[in-house]
Amino acid sequence: MGRRSLALLGAAMALALNACGEQPEHGISEPAFAPPIPPSPTSCNFDLIKSGINAYFAQPLQGTVQVLKDQMQVEWNTSGHESQTRNLGFDIMREISLAANSGTAQGTPADGSALTNADLRCMFFDLLDLNKFPTFPLDFTDALTPSSGGAYYVRGGSSDSTPNVVASDAQGIISAIAPSPSWTGSMSGARALIFGEPIPASFAGYKGYDWVVLPTDVTFNPQAAVGLCFNDARDFAEEGVPISTSTTSMVLESSVGVLAYDGALATTICSSTKSLALLGGEARPHGPFERLARFTFGLLRPQSLYASAMVATTTTIGKVSGVKSTFLKLEVPSVASKWQKLPPSRPKVNVNFTVEIEAIATDDNGKLVPALGVCYKLTGTTNSGTPQQAQLLGDHNCGSGSDPSSLTTLVSGKAIATITAKATQKGGLIITASGNVVDRAGTVQTLTSKANVIP
Repeated sequence: MGRRSLALLGAAMALALNACGEQPEHGISEPAFAPPIPPSPTSCNFDLIKSGINAYFAQPLQGTVQVLKDQMQVEWNTSGHESQTRNLGFDIMREISLAANSGTAQGTPADGSALTNADLRCMFFDLLDLNKFPTFPLDFTDALTPSSGGAYYVRGGSSDSTPNVVASDAQGIISAIAPSPSWTGSMSGARALIFGEPIPASFAGYKGYDWVVLPTDVTFNPQAAVGLCFNDARDFAEEGVPISTSTTSMVLESSVGVLAYDGALATTICSSTKSLALLGGEARPHGPFERLARFTFGLLRPQSLYASAMVATTTTIGKVSGVKSTFLKLEVPSVASKWQKLPPSRPKVNVNFTVEIEAIATDDNGKLVPALGVCYKLTGTTNSGTPQQAQLLGDHNCGSGSDPSSLTTLVSGKAIATITAKATQKGGLIITASGNVVDRAGTVQTLTSKANVIP
């Protein structure tokens, strides 16, 4: 079957895949994107790439990139050379990044955006790429304006740059992404375009950052870390209050929920510097108030950034069309708790049972959202009030002491802590689930349940 036939089938399959799924009781819903339609051979136009290179690049780099285009066109016309075609396309985008971040581009950010779209249309063209792209064209104009906080980088290849991905303005870093342990190691040899733009606050400065990754099936393993970096000289909360006065601010990620905070990691990522070779100068350290998030990239229909254990604060819905993950500032003074799986009413002594506890925050619009990064522990007392420890098989997962405990993780769109425990003596027992928001000052609702432990 030829490439054109595959492209037509791809469009038909994209429509078929747009079926509606069952909506959760509450939680983060997926952004409404048009069905992803991959670029097809009929939309690939190497003349557009050639004219885009002439518009964006100055000599002598212009000639170097034209050679890459010529090589890419040869590979595109060679059956079975999809990987070679794709890598040369990434090479062209890497040169766009170098020119944009070093200030040597002769064209405008709009020229660079048009060139990127033309390049992408020739990089992916079979059914396996169906879910890797949103509807074209994409707008890279803000991403290609680094002086205003835009970010545009290629990472993952053996010849790609290795420093953290950093977005900054004249006052310092706005956001940064750091791999663990390296881009090539965490991306397993895959390559990706990582781009984004800051989200302005109503009063001054920024509320956060909108990061986008293409293609959308890139996976980071181990997880990468994204930092959102603030200072009181520039960045303010929506109410005009300096961010540094808040001890309950966290990140609301657009398709996940409230993200776990990690104060230890936050001390380093916002001190990242741009590569001299890549960007032509170092960025100023950003402090004093820094936030950090961890995320993975997963193929979740049109999303590319999927949070599983985050740490940070701030971001609003971004303007960049396509696959995205936005990080919204949210004050979380309190977290509601709910039994998803109650303890058994008649557990047997020294026999394991499992409980599930849901953590729920409320966003600025009054919507209930999952709260990750909440540590729950189980304790037990007899009906007479005598303390009795409920023992957890293996190590407890969070918090101090030896009480059975677990952090909330995302399960079917909800933040769930799963704890396995056993009662150590028979008789009446009151089981208490209490929690804390890790590294934050927000309070967590306590739950109780009564049981009669039998022999």
